[in-house]
Amino acid sequence: MKKLTFLFLSLAIQTTATLSQTTFDWETLPAPVGSTSLSETRDGITVTFSDSNSSKEVVSLANISYGGSGNCIFSNNSSSVVFTFDTAVNVISILAMNGNPPETYTFTPTGGTNTPVVVEFTGNASEVSLKWTGITSFTVTANQPTPIIFDNLVVTTEALSIPKLSAEQVTIYPNPTASILYIKGVTNITSSEIYNNLGQLVLSNTEAEINVEDLTAGVYILKVTTDKGNFTRQFVKE
Repeated sequence: MKKLTFLFLSLAIQTTATLSQTTFDWETLPAPVGSTSLSETRDGITVTFSDSNSSKEVVSLANISYGGSGNCIFSNNSSSVVFTFDTAVNVISILAMNGNPPETYTFTPTGGTNTPVVVEFTGNASEVSLKWTGITSFTVTANQPTPIIFDNLVVTTEALSIPKLSAEQVTIYPNPTASILYIKGVTNITSSEIYNNLGQLVLSNTEAEINVEDLTAGVYILKVTTDKGNFTRQFVKE
């Protein structure tokens, strides 16, 4: 049970440390405004919204009454629209709205190993859970021409630019240790963080030699970030 507990803790620390969530709410766009494409940049990521008919105009709207808040993006009497990212992202969810329910939307991703999501509208709005990883674009297709409206597109950039270093690349020693913990196999350490079994940060520095003499005896998690990637290891303080 103890081994499983620390494995879970290790994974949790890696995930929370490398996830960065971004919400595209279209508030940076003037409204109303129309163009063949609309783009918004948040946290260094740019998403572009357009109709599958490249000559068709899409619009930014303010204070629409179907369930969005603030600005929304909209394509009128459309059968299909496209969201395109300038980098691979994980798409978590999107608020989709429809002016003429009932309708069916099919969300189809490009990139990664993901599957389409089909949503049947009985009302005007639905928060659609997508949970795609590593995609560069996705298409939303309606079963018939309709006003297609969106707000609050949520994505993450989970470790896409921070590769994990393997156990063959990096070692820590001695383990167990009573005083100094050495990190071998990496250079240019950005941070070294030690967490206790409650997930609390108890020690941090940027060195390949860490003095853990003042820590109480027990099992700890070491998380190291470098310019080449990151890694997490478990060690025992004697």
